[in-house]
Amino acid sequence: MNKVVHNDLSRKTIEFSQIDSNLLELLIEAKALFEDLDRYSSQVRALEKELQKVNACFPFKLKVKEEQESFVRPVLDKHTQWCVGVTMLGYTQQDIHFLSWEADENTKNFRLFLVVEEKECVLFDCAQSAGLKREFTSQVRAKKPLIETDMYTRLKYCAYLNGFIKSFKEHLRSCRMTIEMGALLK
Repeated sequence: MNKVVHNDLSRKTIEFSQIDSNLLELLIEAKALFEDLDRYSSQVRALEKELQKVNACFPFKLKVKEEQESFVRPVLDKHTQWCVGVTMLGYTQQDIHFLSWEADENTKNFRLFLVVEEKECVLFDCAQSAGLKREFTSQVRAKKPLIETDMYTRLKYCAYLNGFIKSFKEHLRSCRMTIEMGALLK
């Protein structure tokens, strides 16, 4: 009987040892993630500061994520009033996420925002095809400076920052080339 207790204690000691080891690894990963997220947040702050320094008041918005479209819902009165006399099958809703460089309504400074727009589309019944979809409305559901979002949100969107910077750079380059081409044509 003593042997069984001893084996049970050895097993528990091993289990606690594994828990301690896993806990230590978890703490190391959490610390590394926090440091990376802190470094990312510093990069966003620096990006905003540098763009403000050079007076980069050029609005730019990049779609970074689309949620799955909702199931088709029954047509509402506002839809039938919008397009009288046409057969509608229903409507769908979808959230679209953007990173946007635009003026802050409060401070008038340009900032990097996370914007979530809700798009509502109406489905029409068309004899020639399975149906036709048209955007009915699009409205901003949420808008907040990216740096002021919670850690989880910043972590979710940090993967899109480099793509945003590249696209913004290409947009500005394209605008500059358009101006230069216009000057050459005169």
